[in-house]
Amino acid sequence: SSLACYIFAWSLQNRFPAIPGWEQEIRVLFLLGFFLPWGEWFSIDARQKGLADTRPIYCLSAATLAWRLQVVILYLAAGLDKFGEGWANGTAAEVALASDGYASPLGLSFLAHCQHYPQILVFITYAVPLVEIFAPLFLLMPWPRLQMVGVLLVWALHVCFGLFLSLGMFSYICSACM
Repeated sequence: SSLACYIFAWSLQNRFPAIPGWEQEIRVLFLLGFFLPWGEWFSIDARQKGLADTRPIYCLSAATLAWRLQVVILYLAAGLDKFGEGWANGTAAEVALASDGYASPLGLSFLAHCQHYPQILVFITYAVPLVEIFAPLFLLMPWPRLQMVGVLLVWALHVCFGLFLSLGMFSYICSACM
């Protein structure tokens, strides 16, 4: 099914070039997912047959490493790309929340409340790239609890993106990939 999803995503993205670039990440993750043992870990059949109890606790393979590296590189690149003028002077969060094209109603309300405390927006502006750079690095740690800290930090980032910005399916898809 991962290979079919890859082919369908590739077909859809070739027919509609206006689809945002981040959706190409989905296609790459579906391709990598073709090599992952998703059926052993997440299928209802494996649970009904009792295979879920006999499998090892962790799965480590070249495909799982490639999946993790893909996610880490994606977030590292996004975080390192945020060193432009708006990010350096602390106004990027305010500009994003003030944008009619991206701000959600909750984001506009949050921006109105932050007018009294502009330091909050400066903090958010500096925190977003730091979370994007350092949280995914936890995925490369050998300890599962630290890995989960990285996943939870990235999920929290995407929950905030989803609440305050209108980005379509972006936050949902990135959270699912984590």
